[in-house]
Amino acid sequence: MTTRTLHVLRHAKSRWDQPVTDHERGLAPRGNRALVQLSTYVADQGIRPDVVLTSTARRARETLEAVHAALGDPEVQALDRLYGASVTDIVALVRATDPAFHTVLVVGHNPGLHDLVVRLARTGRRLDDATEKFRTAALASLTFAGAWRELDARTAVLDRFVRPRDL
Repeated sequence: MTTRTLHVLRHAKSRWDQPVTDHERGLAPRGNRALVQLSTYVADQGIRPDVVLTSTARRARETLEAVHAALGDPEVQALDRLYGASVTDIVALVRATDPAFHTVLVVGHNPGLHDLVVRLARTGRRLDDATEKFRTAALASLTFAGAWRELDARTAVLDRFVRPRDL
């Protein structure tokens, strides 16, 4: 049975001091600083997704841009459906992933990403921290055995949960 890895990355801290729509809000200086550390961590850990599913919101795109070089050269799919997506929407998108891909990174927003980790993880390292609060620029990695279409509640193990303050 094939092991799959799902990485979940919440966008970094965004700005609130500019008169733009929520979708067009960019990253705050604090968010950019956190991503420097996260990018180094991603490179050091050898996190190399086959495909990235990212929200089209500016803060999600900027988050991905900041760590993209550390990820290798994954295929990137910018999806309007990830902006404001519910856990049900996110699971459906991941289930529809090409079976040839073994590792997926989802870049998006809360509460959907927090709910995703809570729903999928049956056990794992730092599960209590991940389910308590999924902070900005937090990264979770879940593994499970099977095809993407079989991804369901409590089928994954949380292998990694890091926040900027952990780095």
